[in-house]
Amino acid sequence: MREISFKNLLPGMRKLYALCTIISAFLILGVSQEAKANEGCNVKTGYVSWYGSRKYVRVATGRVYNHDVYFAASKTLPFGTLLVVENPKNRKSVLVKIVDRGPFVKGRVLDLSYGAAKAIGMLEQGVARVKIIPANCSYAFRKRSDLIKDIINIEAKS
Repeated sequence: MREISFKNLLPGMRKLYALCTIISAFLILGVSQEAKANEGCNVKTGYVSWYGSRKYVRVATGRVYNHDVYFAASKTLPFGTLLVVENPKNRKSVLVKIVDRGPFVKGRVLDLSYGAAKAIGMLEQGVARVKIIPANCSYAFRKRSDLIKDIINIEAKS
């Protein structure tokens, strides 16, 4: 089966594809099952850094991503895991998808893409202490009113 690329779709089909992506993301994340979401709600804090100063980044799976896409690298989380990363200093947060392995520096829990780091305002610092929330946690849904925008940013630009 051939993978559908957002760039290859006709302009009229792009909106439909984005809408289907949003609906499927909400079904996968289980928005209607808030009680179950709270069971796996394991909010963590830790230090993150960012990578992807070049325009395109090749990740562990061999896929190439634009550095403006919201993604992250984790040593232990499975590929495709969605997380909300919040910078407590400025209260900015972003939804990221795990697509790579890393960071390989002691004391860091995630490596964020350039785009995700820019969205939470940590580019200048390079390393920041953040709150990491699984996207299926109901706290994440209450926290992120513009979750849909981030889902489109993850899927549309990749």
